[in-house]
Amino acid sequence: ALSSSPVAELSFPSQLAVIDGVLLSYLNELRRPATSIFVLDISGSMEGDRIASLRDALLILSGTKMDKQASSRYSRFQSRENVIMLTFDDQVYPEQHFYINEKDKGESQYQAISQFAQRLEVAGGTAIYSAMDAAYKIALKEQIAYPERMTSIVLLTDGENREGLSAAQ
Repeated sequence: ALSSSPVAELSFPSQLAVIDGVLLSYLNELRRPATSIFVLDISGSMEGDRIASLRDALLILSGTKMDKQASSRYSRFQSRENVIMLTFDDQVYPEQHFYINEKDKGESQYQAISQFAQRLEVAGGTAIYSAMDAAYKIALKEQIAYPERMTSIVLLTDGENREGLSAAQ
């Protein structure tokens, strides 16, 4: 049965600045901090539009490039987020860490991620399983070191595994 007590109704904020403030406050201060591991395919098949799209995605996530979507301002990396970039072609390269801190609102790290994205060069074959194996090992270390953080792995690739480990291994 429904309550017969009066219900207090709160109106939805009518100003975009208020909505932005609430959402960004949640993302930057209240939600659990995250570790995001991006596994990036830089093999030869990513030449041209594919590597350009990968760069654009990273620039949008770093907030240094805006797209036409209104939600893009919420999809950028947030305060207290540990971002790990792991690139691969026919081999897996050492990971690079970017910590979005609260003191400078992440601006130095956003610029560092932007520079990282712009330097991506394509070459070689595609060792997806080897890269994912490395990413899982990094994720396990992160979860042990920072159990309070959410950890995710994002694979960005266009191809089939042609080098390194196979699904059977």
